[in-house]
Amino acid sequence: MQQGDSIMIKTTQKYELSFEWRRVAAGYKWEGCEPCDLWGEPFSNWKEDRRREFEEMFQTIPDGPYLTEVSPRLMPIIWKPLTNPLLFAQFADIRPDVESFLRWANEHGRLIDVEGKLDNYVFIFLQYTPLDEIDADFQRNRGLCVIERNGRHYHRVKADPLGFWIQEYRQLSFDVMLWELVSDNDPRLNGILEWNEKAKRIYVNKIWKEALDEIDFERFEKDTTYNPICGAVRDRIYDFDSQILTKSGKFDYAKAASIYVQQEITCKLEEYPLKISFKTDEDGSLCKVIQPTSLLSAMWYQLYLAQTGDIKLRRCSLCGKWENMNGHRSTWSKHANCANYGRVKRARHKKKEEESIIRKTCL
Repeated sequence: MQQGDSIMIKTTQKYELSFEWRRVAAGYKWEGCEPCDLWGEPFSNWKEDRRREFEEMFQTIPDGPYLTEVSPRLMPIIWKPLTNPLLFAQFADIRPDVESFLRWANEHGRLIDVEGKLDNYVFIFLQYTPLDEIDADFQRNRGLCVIERNGRHYHRVKADPLGFWIQEYRQLSFDVMLWELVSDNDPRLNGILEWNEKAKRIYVNKIWKEALDEIDFERFEKDTTYNPICGAVRDRIYDFDSQILTKSGKFDYAKAASIYVQQEITCKLEEYPLKISFKTDEDGSLCKVIQPTSLLSAMWYQLYLAQTGDIKLRRCSLCGKWENMNGHRSTWSKHANCANYGRVKRARHKKKEEESIIRKTCL
């Protein structure tokens, strides 16, 4: 091995995660904004041919409500999401509704930087601004121009459509669920994945996570007419090899599911990429620095680390919440508080039964 090779191995083995995110101090709210172009012209005023051309070039104009800042005047709060290795799994466990998304945003911030220049995010909105809240200097400093229409004042903002939150939640939560089913060797993988012998293809039924316990998977596998209302979208696995087949020639659902999760992580990290740079340590050695570009990027990277085993987590068998396994024994199964609560609950139940037997005996 040459000296250059040893240096490359050293730099690839050592890396640092560096990521800061922000959330506004006053929080967020769901607002009924109106989509507009860069000059503040509402899409509703566009002629049909112009609107159709825009949607063909970019994407469908989203419906509201939209996530906006309660008070954009306040300085943002900076925090480091990667200090919580369970963040991606906790996001995948929330309920997909406006209240849950709002609580998440108030605690963690937006999913992406809507003020940045993301190619996959093009929408700007008009938000009503009462006259007593208009500050021309403040608006100009933020590059926002107050627009007057029909006696009302508006300013241009970038906002998250609710549909964007639902879409990103669905994609991440499904892959976390699939990764968890693989980890538990869950037989329900047999209903989510399908092997088409004739086409030599693997298909994946992307279902809503909250519908997992409501599906008859035995019927799902055998009855082609069975169509549970679970938001199932059919997808396929690309670029798989003979690893999905066992020695007996049977289809290995766990391996196929892992390949699919890897495929999804790769696609999402292309959409919300990581930045990689180098820094020099005090001893003069090189250290690779990996930096997510958004909160979504950070959470998908955490799923990548969980897939590779760099992050180890497990659900508590009593409360069902995730626990970081760093520092725990491999036999860990429940939180200490949960175990103590369970013991107290069983003791009380036993005492009530004993008291009930005594009362019946005395009668």
